[in-house]
Order: sequence, then C-alpha cells, then structure tokens
Amino acid sequence: MRLATGRRNWFTVALIALIALGASWALAACGGDDDSKDDNPTAAVSPANVATTAPTATPIPIEGDITVFAASSLTDAFKEAGTKFQEKNPKAKVTFNFAASSALSTQINEGAPADVFASADSAQMKNVTDKGNAADPVIFVTNVPTIVVPKSGSPVATFADLAKPGVRLVLAAPEVPIGKYARDVFTNASKASGGVSTDFSDKALANLKSNEANVRAVLSKVQLGEADAGIVYTTDAAVAANDVKLVEIPSSYNIIAQYPIATIKASKNAIVAKAWVDFILSADGQAIMTKWGFGKPPAAASATSSSLSIEGAVDKQTTVTAAQVKSGTQKTVKATDSSNTEKEYTGVALATLLAQAGVKASATQIVFTGSDGFAQTLALTDVTKDTNVVIIVSDDGTLRNIIPSQAPRTWVRQLVKIELK
Repeated sequence: MRLATGRRNWFTVALIALIALGASWALAACGGDDDSKDDNPTAAVSPANVATTAPTATPIPIEGDITVFAASSLTDAFKEAGTKFQEKNPKAKVTFNFAASSALSTQINEGAPADVFASADSAQMKNVTDKGNAADPVIFVTNVPTIVVPKSGSPVATFADLAKPGVRLVLAAPEVPIGKYARDVFTNASKASGGVSTDFSDKALANLKSNEANVRAVLSKVQLGEADAGIVYTTDAAVAANDVKLVEIPSSYNIIAQYPIATIKASKNAIVAKAWVDFILSADGQAIMTKWGFGKPPAAASATSSSLSIEGAVDKQTTVTAAQVKSGTQKTVKATDSSNTEKEYTGVALATLLAQAGVKASATQIVFTGSDGFAQTLALTDVTKDTNVVIIVSDDGTLRNIIPSQAPRTWVRQLVKIELK
C-alpha cells in the first residue's frame, strides 16, 4: 500500500519523535543504575557536585607609551633600564626627558605631558607634590657629590684647594639639586667647629666662573678643560673616567643625595607609569642602578628608631623619638594638605617639645630639616603663634611636622632636626 505524500511525511516525523523519546528513557534508566547508589535523583545536577575550575586573574596588559622626566644624572642608568623594561614589555615604549630636576618640576607644574618624575632631590619633588600633580614619592637610589678635575692637570688636589685664589670653579645653578648640594657642602666646611675655615664658602664661591643648567653641563666644562674643578655626582664622574679625576669631599662635610620617584597624576597611561616605577624598585631595576654607581635607598625607618633632635638656640639639646611622640599627650588638629583636602592629624604639640628644650630669647627662626637635607626656615613667631602645630608619626614610621597656618610646602617629611636660630 502506498501512502499519500503528506501522510507519509507526517508518519516519518512521528516515527523520529518516538525514537528520540525512547532514547531519552533509556538514558534515564542507565542513570538510575549509577554506581554511586545515590538515593537523591537531583544530586547528579547539584551545583555542589559539579567540578569547577577556579577563575584565573587576567594579567593587565603593559602596553602603550610613557614619558619619564628624570634628573640628568640618571641618563645612563635609565637608558639601560628603559631597554630592559621594553624587553620585558614589548608593547610598551619609554621616552625620556633628561634635565635638571628644577627645570623638570617647573615643566610638570606648567602642564608638560609627563607620566613619571624621578628627581635628584626631595625639594623639587615636593614642588610637584605640593601642587597635587604627583602621587606619593618613594626614595629609589642615593648618590654622593664629588669634586672632578681635568685629568690633564689642575691646581685643585684637595677639597681645601677650592678656596685658593685663581681657581676656576664651575657649579650647577643654586636651584639645581647638585648646585644646592655643593653650596651646602661649602656651608658645612665653614662651621667654626670642625670646618676648614669660617670663610671657606665665601672664598670658594669667589672662584665661581659659571652656574650651569645641570650636572652634565658642569662635567662637560671640566672635561673640556674650561674649568679647574667642578662638583658633580660620583655616578657622573664614573662615566667620564677617561677625562677627569676625582678629589674626595670629606665625609664630615658631604651630603648623601636621595632620589625620589613618583607617577604623575595626569598620566595618560597610569598602568605603564606604575609598571615603570615598580621595575625601577625591583631587583632587576636596582641591579642596573647599582651597576651605574648609585647607592641603595635607605631602609624604611621603624617607629622605634625614628627620632629628631631639637638644637641650636635652646637651653638643652633634646632628642625626641617616634615612640615618645606616640606615647605623649596627643592633640588632633585639622589642616589642608597639598591636594587641597582637609584632614585630621594627631600627634604631640610642637609647643610641648619646645618647652622641654627651652627656647632662648634670642631665637628668631626655626628650621625644620628632613633626612634628605631638605629644610624649611620660618619665622619663629609665625610658628609659635599657631597652637595647632603638631609633630606626628607618619605611616612609614618617620616623623613629620604639620603646620595648619602655613602652606603644605613647609611641612617636612622624614623630619630629623628642629633647629632654633
């Protein structure tokens, strides 16, 4: 018997449906004979019994361009670090702007497109952070000033010779970190007790022939024989070893320069900017910095080891530790920080500490100095009339002054000395 075409198609569809239904019943029956002997038929599909794979974090891609503003003395080390960083992150590109830290900080504050700032001192970094343009900095290397003289010959054989009449001395400008460090060294050597002579700084600066824009310009003058002596960093002297000789600055006068680094808040590529800072702080980055003669950053201070001295025009020189600040009578004040945000700070009133030291009636100035040599000098009356000035212990265990009535740039991090003059 032949079925009509329409009925034949209907019969075929029905037959397929019955076969599929029977197959599903057979599978269900097989499932009932599972060796697990589970009496709960829903257990097989319970989420708790389904094997899952723990999710893995997707790495953030390090790609794109950044511009690093860096002190001139970092030129060689950062160029090598840049090559290594790009080898590790082939989709990233680092461009450098090397100049005096003072020039760089001005450029950043005027809106120059920077992603990272590496300064040769904390003062220039503070110029940027006080404007709210950079994240919190971290010290990543240290350096030491030294005298360089032409290898062909120079009348300068010792540090004291810098004060000899007729010496052609070249320094960086006073606002440039190495220029400021050089002048601080001269001041240290002019102290009545332990210095070369009280007029050493005046005599040495009388020999000054030019103020250069950055440390590499000072080095170049000496290399070319256009100066008898200059003061640069030991790292700069090392790259010109064929042309110059070193004359050591006595350690009792010298200064250890600390270099801070920070990302710029207006960075167009914050991920790569942070990755660069992290690389410089890593073992690989630090190995490159050491290769080029830079010193290790100072170990983080603990709350028990940090201290400051109160000295100068006082009846009794006093040392105050972070532990004493924490255990002393606490005072909480409100002050507006560099990001224009009002915050609360808790510490010991400065007036209490000054009373313990006994300020002499002749004192007219107060100088706050940080561990990196950064100092702020204020009129004593401007500070003492503000009863809310406190000394606090920062998150890193170091001491800091908070002066609500003064601009945040007068607040000194890693405070180690208060001097009355």
